[in-house]
Amino acid sequence: MERRGRDVTLHRRGIRLTSVEAVTSRLTDLVDLERFPLDALDSPAGRAWVDGCRAELEAHGVCSVPGFLRPEAVARTVAAGDALVGSAWHANQEHNVDFTDLDPTVDVEHPDRRPIRSSQWAIAFDLLPPDLSVRVLAESPEMLAFVAAVLGVDELFPSADPLDAVQISHFHAGDELGWHFDNSEFSVTLMLRPPEAGGDFEFHPGLRSEDDRNVDGVRDALAGRGPDPTVLETAPGTLAIFRGRHALHRVTPVSGPTSRMNAVFTFGTDPDMCLTADTQLLFYGRRVLPSAG
Repeated sequence: MERRGRDVTLHRRGIRLTSVEAVTSRLTDLVDLERFPLDALDSPAGRAWVDGCRAELEAHGVCSVPGFLRPEAVARTVAAGDALVGSAWHANQEHNVDFTDLDPTVDVEHPDRRPIRSSQWAIAFDLLPPDLSVRVLAESPEMLAFVAAVLGVDELFPSADPLDAVQISHFHAGDELGWHFDNSEFSVTLMLRPPEAGGDFEFHPGLRSEDDRNVDGVRDALAGRGPDPTVLETAPGTLAIFRGRHALHRVTPVSGPTSRMNAVFTFGTDPDMCLTADTQLLFYGRRVLPSAG
């Protein structure tokens, strides 16, 4: 889900997390903790919230939490994203559904050969103000514990990559994220602003499995044959946890003068996860080594 296929390598952690106390105190400015008890996941309300999200993810391949980020925090984050748009890197790629090179040995409608376009503008983690909502959430132990609980994993960490722990993405007129499958097991996104038109998140849940690439089913979906895709309803402030490894998905082309803006978090089970240098160049236009400290 708006998380491209990307290569990672391992380094020592390069992100200095804000203190637990400071991050927790800021959460109340960002999230209605009465509705979404990030700080009390072991309480009856917290357990019920996690259980509901986990059931939704299991049933539909996506868990959507409308209103997760307070409207005031959304407005501040959008303003910051607009102020930094001139520093965004434009990643404009042609790829297939697996983000690999097109295979000329198969027929033109085969998923391995069919060209897909993805075009978006990314504002890297190191450009975001430390007190910006999405950075606070990316570094929040409570946020990490919530996502881990929904996914059923023991522990999650923010990416140690100095560019990639969280990014703000802009989709301007004509931009899109073409049909693809994720290489990662899950993605976590936060909707900040829809465009005037287009920019819908569409997906075909469970189109593949670990044992079956379902080439014919993917071929039909790419050609617009068969069942219509599911459209995820997103409003500003909506948090989404999505399993995109086996779900074909895309962001439809955007039109109009207002960009589609969202935040994409990079969480994983390894605390030392980083992009390779080549992948940094591809998605952010520069190479930045993790700090040794």
